[in-house]
Amino acid sequence: MSTDTSMTPDQFAELADAYGGTLERWPSEVQAAARMFCDAEPDFAQACLEEASALDQLLDLDVAAPPASALFETITASGLRRAYAPPRWAGIAAAIALMFGAGAGWTGAQMNAQPEDDVMYANAFSVLSETQTLFEDAS
Repeated sequence: MSTDTSMTPDQFAELADAYGGTLERWPSEVQAAARMFCDAEPDFAQACLEEASALDQLLDLDVAAPPASALFETITASGLRRAYAPPRWAGIAAAIALMFGAGAGWTGAQMNAQPEDDVMYANAFSVLSETQTLFEDAS
């Protein structure tokens, strides 16, 4: 093995296993170093590339069939239906929020009653003498 290559045989074999037997498929950053290694170690490089090419050919034989259009339609329809359907608990949560809001509003109104309302009420009926009541005739 020549010492002027910047790639080791292990690195070359690993890249061949990962990227296949065609150097053009390899990352551009390592292509120049791989070509230099092929020039320096032609027998080893050729063996690695042939082995990787054999695997590439086997992988190319396997062609995945496209999914049936009915499957695509079913998946698409179920996704759209679920995307726009509100959750089942949304109505109950809205009713509970409305009840709590109304209760809090009523309680807040009772707590914020002004004391001058009581004073005005007392002043309105203070003209009655102590002996008279609202139901008695003043005459």
